[in-house]
Amino acid sequence: TVHPFMTGTLNVTGAGAPSPPPESSGDKTAPKVSVKVLDSSVSKVRKNKKLRVEVTVDEAGNGQLTATMKQGKKTVTIAKGAKGFARAGKATVSMALTKSGQSALKNKKSAAITVDAHVTDGAGNTGHGTGKRTLKR
Repeated sequence: TVHPFMTGTLNVTGAGAPSPPPESSGDKTAPKVSVKVLDSSVSKVRKNKKLRVEVTVDEAGNGQLTATMKQGKKTVTIAKGAKGFARAGKATVSMALTKSGQSALKNKKSAAITVDAHVTDGAGNTGHGTGKRTLKR
């Protein structure tokens, strides 16, 4: 069948061999990522059902964030979030609390939170950053 909306490019060389594919961008350095937990109160995080963090990157990319805390011997994921960075700089990310996060923070006077951020740039390099804070009443 013929599909008129489909287009393509054909490169023909004199030797009859196909032309080589284009070179990759050559970027082999991972983005530098730093994370700072902005919220300081357990009750405020529980009430808003969000954990606010500031993420700083040195190049454009897409970030995945996960907040965890220890509950006994288990590590519980309390919040998740994602953010796209069009350029280098800072951004505030509001991470939504998970159901297990809401129940883990219930009746807590304080909670030691760890936020992990993984940012992948356009070339596929992944950078990692971690931020920690103990939330009080």
